[in-house]
Amino acid sequence: MEGDLKLPSLYYPTSVAELLTPDTISKLLLGFTAGLHWMPVAMQERGGVRHDLWGTPENYWCAFCTHFRRGLKKEELCVAWDRKVAQVLLGEQLEEYSGQEKDFEGVFRCHAGILEIAEVIRLGGRPFAVLHGGQLVPKSDAYWAQSLGDRLANASLGLTPEQVAELIRIAHENEKSAVTPEQLARGVELFRLFAREFEGLLEKLYKERRHATEEVLLHALAARILSLAAPSQEALWGSLTGLLTALRRATALTHVEWFMGSEQERFALIARSGATPEWKGRSLSVGRFWEELRHSSGTTTGKRWDGNIKEELRLAEDNECLIYPLTCVYGAPSRNVPAALVMACQNADAGLLADFLPRLGVEIARGISTAISEIEKNRVIQAAAAEGAYVGHDMKMPLQILVNAVPALRGCIARLGVADVLRSTMERVGCDCVLLVSCRALDRVGVPVGDWLVQHAVPERYGDAFMGCNSKEGEAPPGRNEFFSVVERLAESTVR
Repeated sequence: MEGDLKLPSLYYPTSVAELLTPDTISKLLLGFTAGLHWMPVAMQERGGVRHDLWGTPENYWCAFCTHFRRGLKKEELCVAWDRKVAQVLLGEQLEEYSGQEKDFEGVFRCHAGILEIAEVIRLGGRPFAVLHGGQLVPKSDAYWAQSLGDRLANASLGLTPEQVAELIRIAHENEKSAVTPEQLARGVELFRLFAREFEGLLEKLYKERRHATEEVLLHALAARILSLAAPSQEALWGSLTGLLTALRRATALTHVEWFMGSEQERFALIARSGATPEWKGRSLSVGRFWEELRHSSGTTTGKRWDGNIKEELRLAEDNECLIYPLTCVYGAPSRNVPAALVMACQNADAGLLADFLPRLGVEIARGISTAISEIEKNRVIQAAAAEGAYVGHDMKMPLQILVNAVPALRGCIARLGVADVLRSTMERVGCDCVLLVSCRALDRVGVPVGDWLVQHAVPERYGDAFMGCNSKEGEAPPGRNEFFSVVERLAESTVR
């Protein structure tokens, strides 16, 4: 059943350790700390996973933090503080931290009062981990010295007045962690540069794995689309519903739907598959910017039609919309009907899908267009068979011309004003002649007629029946020459 379809999911790591071993992470952090001499760093992931300096991180702590964490046994408070900073910066919606994001931008004070800095590490545009650095004391800052005492006296730290006084003394006497404003600015710049370099390394490793899963998903999707053997467009949309629903589950998409116009209203695109329930039957009016849209597919963000599209689809502001338009060509004579694959995702997930969605859009649009063409070809073959044509497996244009020959010939007969008794004979004979002249024309250009037309006894049939019906001996029916010129034109169009 379509509802039970499963497609391979796109890869996204749950931990930094999936991309680098914990020892490698700790050694990279140690390399930065040892190079800068005075700023120890650590990394905090979602779920409380923490990566410290490799080996013995306490060897790189400042005297204040060493005494606070080990001497006074307050290390659990420092770990809890780093976890809180990470939760806020990673956007974990904890009520107790609501509205505190700006408290941790730039240089800020830790729970014990010394200076700290944090940078978000993003993966695929999504916040993934937080890099911490700090344990710094500003030189000659009377305000900071006073506020340090106020912080340390906070009851939540559980320090006695003597312990507070000892920590303040250590902070003032520790030259290693004391920095001037210029040193602090330079340290912050280097820390942020290290964060971006580390982020770039993780992004490269992630994209290698991600690309492999994208290829698997695209291959599975293409195979599914090619297997959609539907007798009609209505049946195709039903089969497509399950496939697009499975695709939505396998990716970070919130919406995915196939919109298509009709012969009557070409540019009023209607949601066809029903893969996104809230979009079922919804329409998009794209006539005003169709040509621009065709040459600027993908995200609607920043485009002049972004507001129109989001309003008609009733998308929220935090959704990014992506459209991949194409023209479906089918029928006889052929008709161009606009269509579009429309997808939406959360703005936060747009980075994850930036490279993948264009390829996905092209693959789905191509598959659906092929399926529609196959349905229309089968319809033409069935209609031609109803007119008495027996065809080989390669018959295409001659069949399409035949399907439309009857209405064309009827129009010609009406203009000629021939007697009613001749009408049915002329229609039948006219269609026979279309096939006959088509075969002769195909034979002239070297097409093996036998593969195209298996059986059709035209030559003996049309001459006597048409020339002798309701006419005086030796006279052709009225308008015979004009009638056959129409037949000739219809037939010759099959080998343009």
